Amino acid sequence: MSKISSSLFVILMLIVGLGVGSSYAMKGTGRPSCDVRADGKQHLLQQMPAEKEMLYHQVMRDAREKSLPLREQIEAQRQEMKEIMIAVQFDEVRWQTAAAKVRALHQQQHEIMQEAVVSLARQFTAEERQILVQLCEHRFQGFAGGHRRSYKKKI
Repeated sequence: MSKISSSLFVILMLIVGLGVGSSYAMKGTGRPSCDVRADGKQHLLQQMPAEKEMLYHQVMRDAREKSLPLREQIEAQRQEMKEIMIAVQFDEVRWQTAAAKVRALHQQQHEIMQEAVVSLARQFTAEERQILVQLCEHRFQGFAGGHRRSYKKKI
């Protein structure tokens, strides 16, 4: 396989992975799914005073709303990447530029969620922050904000 062919193959596999991964992660809800089941999350949140649980929901809802335009931009960039890939003439520079935009948008999303977590941590007691740590581990796979460990479809 030539160097160009192998590069195109890797790029194509990356696009397929992005498409499949994001469709499983979104599960048609318009927002990322969590690995923790709803009852597990509820159990953690019930350990907090009611006003702190409400605060958690409000801060996270605000963060999701703030990142909604970013999600829309990411989807538009991914669509552009697909169009570049299937074009008669592959434009590697244009594809790399679009991929860089997606990475930058993901970074902005990560920063929004980190700000939300810090906002909550400032207002929580040490015990409540322990629960917040567990919620973050389930929701974001830790504080690194990396991709979820598994995109397996839950039945």
